[in-house]
Amino acid sequence: MKHPNWPVYELVAVTAPLDACLAVPSLCVPRRFFECYRADDHLSPLATSDRPNLLRFGRSKLSLLMCLDVTSGEVVNILVDKNDQIIKRERPGMDFVNSSLEQFNRSIAALIELFPYDDGQASDNIDELYEDWDWDAGAKKLAKVLEDIDERTSSEGDGYWAGFYWDVAMGDFATYIVLSDR
Repeated sequence: MKHPNWPVYELVAVTAPLDACLAVPSLCVPRRFFECYRADDHLSPLATSDRPNLLRFGRSKLSLLMCLDVTSGEVVNILVDKNDQIIKRERPGMDFVNSSLEQFNRSIAALIELFPYDDGQASDNIDELYEDWDWDAGAKKLAKVLEDIDERTSSEGDGYWAGFYWDVAMGDFATYIVLSDR
């Protein structure tokens, strides 16, 4: 039997509120991805100066809103402050996640399927775990999978999956961390 905190891929329908007149009434998205992302209870429209047709469907970490750009079909994240006010980014491309919602879903499914990214030991001996595992090799394997799903994702440069790559390369997704109750 797997650990109760073992990551599971599950799709949910995130729907628009009954009184909302949105171009897309619902989206099928992953329920969660580790502690990195969670689906919202409902869709909500969002607009920025360069992306006027966004549908928010989830939250990534504490300060990123996950959205579908209805115009381009891309999945993007929008940086917000603690009051959910949009923070303007200085560098273009920082908000890119995937080229499509289908690729976003496939990316998360693949990354959950590939877990654990280390040897699967859930030991509390942190020094031993970090010394004995080649985190960079594990991260490169994940980057290749992501690039095969969506060639626009890259471990080089900016973007949501580049951040994930570096988190894995630093050991932030060690089995004992993911399975902990923290």
